[in-house]
Amino acid sequence: MKYPVLNFLLFQAAWFGCALGVGNNLPEIAYTTLFIVISLHLGFSNNRKRDTQYLIMIAIIGTTVDSALGGLGVLDFHKRWFCPPWLTGLWMAFAATIHYSLSWLKQRPVLGSVLGAIGGPASYYAGAKFGALQLNPDVLYSLAVLVPVWSVVVPLMLILANDRRGILFCTQK
Repeated sequence: MKYPVLNFLLFQAAWFGCALGVGNNLPEIAYTTLFIVISLHLGFSNNRKRDTQYLIMIAIIGTTVDSALGGLGVLDFHKRWFCPPWLTGLWMAFAATIHYSLSWLKQRPVLGSVLGAIGGPASYYAGAKFGALQLNPDVLYSLAVLVPVWSVVVPLMLILANDRRGILFCTQK
């Protein structure tokens, strides 16, 4: 994608579309926004095959992480523990930033860890304020678990994005 600012704005649109849509019991807004954002991302992509594979990989990882957090009582998706599809799509929208608007972070995993430890929990907290999900009634418990999880998740995403030999994606750049 030649337009990192557009990439950043698309992710923001996806986040707000999900938070506002799900939080107001209008999930069709979340899904429509995600469809448009991911389609635009792949349409403008510099490497559609790599990006598609990366988005799918992060969707699987993110769904697993959030489902585990739901199972541990850290997150509650409206009385369900399993990660809802809109949140899987949001993981994909976030993954779409790694090669573009957040590409400057790819060689800085320690900074990625710090930013993940701040941004990840803040995103869930804000999502809970919009009513898209709930944190544990003991909010400090949720935040105490989310901080280390996201301090590992973001560097992992950066490592996966830096796979220049094609081992993980079975492709060469």
